[in-house]
Amino acid sequence: MKKLLLILLIITFSASMVFMGIGCKAATEETTATATTETEAAVEGTTEQYHFVSILWSTADPNIGWITKPAEDYMVLNSNVVIDSVGPAEYDAAGHLEFLETAIANEVDGIYMHVSDPTVLAPAFEEAAAAGIPIVTHTGRFDTSILPENLWLANVGWDELKMGSEPAKYLIENYDTPKHVVATLAHLGHAGQELRCQGFEQELPDGVEFEKLPIGDDPTAAKEILTAFFTANPDVEVVFNTNSLSEAWTVGALEELGMAENIIQIGTSDSPADIEGILQGKITFTNGIQFYLNGWYPPHVLYTYLKTGLPGPKYLEQSIVIVNKDTAQAAKDMIISITGQQAYDDANPWK
Repeated sequence: MKKLLLILLIITFSASMVFMGIGCKAATEETTATATTETEAAVEGTTEQYHFVSILWSTADPNIGWITKPAEDYMVLNSNVVIDSVGPAEYDAAGHLEFLETAIANEVDGIYMHVSDPTVLAPAFEEAAAAGIPIVTHTGRFDTSILPENLWLANVGWDELKMGSEPAKYLIENYDTPKHVVATLAHLGHAGQELRCQGFEQELPDGVEFEKLPIGDDPTAAKEILTAFFTANPDVEVVFNTNSLSEAWTVGALEELGMAENIIQIGTSDSPADIEGILQGKITFTNGIQFYLNGWYPPHVLYTYLKTGLPGPKYLEQSIVIVNKDTAQAAKDMIISITGQQAYDDANPWK
């Protein structure tokens, strides 16, 4: 009898263990299925694509690589973002407006661009804001009474006034006070170049003659204007070039007149034109504006905002550091390490 009871107990225990095992298996399968679903959802969330458009100031400007190369780098780092870099061949506010309106009509996720003319672009910015398309502006500041802050997400770049005031301060601190200074303006109506002139002039001591010389962006016409001006004004001691591309035209005109060695040439950025100009003795010193960040920060600001809703700083200001003959080689090495030798050569007019 005792043996029979023992056998019955063993059978009952074994059966309960089988049922418990089946129960555990079912629970495990359910948990695994839930976890798999959650993982798939998470993966799907990370593959959401954002389409940005970068509107360039001029596709013909070799310095545009400072904007397009960072865009390429950013897409490699963040596969969720696709960036189209577009823009007019020449610097043209009407062309910028056309590309901006096209991007808005295509309902892209975000836009970043240089503001060539706030008055021309303001209506399209209002249209983008109404459509919920964020815009990040870059490569300088502009008149916010015309293009108010509520129409754009952030501004990445430098203070245009400082782009003039910092080299002027360096000039006064390290050289004799000049009597006559001229600033050349290549892109007529360029708000940034006007502000650079304003910043430069406000740092000059009383008694220094300062004038702006519009030369346009055609090399032949610009050279004629420059030759006529320097012939009529042989007392000019300092040239402030507000645009990198025109530096070679200015120096060329002065060399033909035999006046180049007597004039301090000030550049405006860390473009290869400025840096190589210093290394070859054509340019005296220039601004280092950390140009690459103009192409890197804007897409990241847009991505962060769309992904999290966080707008971040309204202004991301890049420091301005003077580059001279002692630091130009380091600047050149930095540029080539980022953009490559070919891009450096393409933007170097001192062949």
